[in-house]
Amino acid sequence: MITPKKQQHLSSHSGVSSVGLTSPQPLSYKERGLSSLPTKERARGLGLRTLNSSESGFTLIESLLAIIVVAILLSAIAPVIVLSTATRVQARRVELGSQAARTYIDGIRSGRITPPLATVATTKNPTKAQVTDDLAKFSAVKGPNSSGSLSIPNAQYKDGLYCIDGDGDGSCLHTSLVDMVVQPIVGGTVGVAPITTTTGGTEGYPLLVRVYRADAFSDTTALKPQTDADKGTKQATFTEGLGARKLPVVAVTTAIASTQTSFTQLCNRLGCTP
Repeated sequence: MITPKKQQHLSSHSGVSSVGLTSPQPLSYKERGLSSLPTKERARGLGLRTLNSSESGFTLIESLLAIIVVAILLSAIAPVIVLSTATRVQARRVELGSQAARTYIDGIRSGRITPPLATVATTKNPTKAQVTDDLAKFSAVKGPNSSGSLSIPNAQYKDGLYCIDGDGDGSCLHTSLVDMVVQPIVGGTVGVAPITTTTGGTEGYPLLVRVYRADAFSDTTALKPQTDADKGTKQATFTEGLGARKLPVVAVTTAIASTQTSFTQLCNRLGCTP
């Protein structure tokens, strides 16, 4: 039997602490001889699990396929985006043209804008058939000519055209995308001012208002009436491109009367029976 004193004596001679045996320290990577091995070999030497090639991320072919799929999707939706944008732009042009037409007509009715001389001969006290013939005369009036440039002061006439300034620079220029140019066509006795209260009469007169884009005057090609006889087309409210610049954005036919125009006079001019 070993007594505590003998155990202490043996421990002092063997170099082992009496507290307890110490656990061995793990070897480093260099001591194991793994530092010079490739990554996978070192991982295997350390007992770690390595990923297979199918689990190591996207391959080059998979990346190319993803790029091809994205390109196909973009090519499919790109025309839709372009058409949607062009349609919104054209709708905005039609809105600006409608505002310009209303501004001009309201100015004529209020007397703030002086109407031009009559350019279409209309029948006095016409029948319904004659009214239809007179309206056809309005549509047959040619569009304005273009010299390749345009400069009209705001709210003024020049060469039979009236300027509605849209960008606030004080004039209508052929380089502007929002300026509108009005071509008024007045019915009555050709070369004579229309009869209104300001000229001493109360009969009133028919009026056709064509509104063109100012940039339609950027070349020397003449502008078209509201129906293009050559192509049989009209200005569309939506388009996939720049639109038909030479056609009017808006064409409005209206009757100008005064507060003193009687119902009988209006019916006589429109070919109806009061």
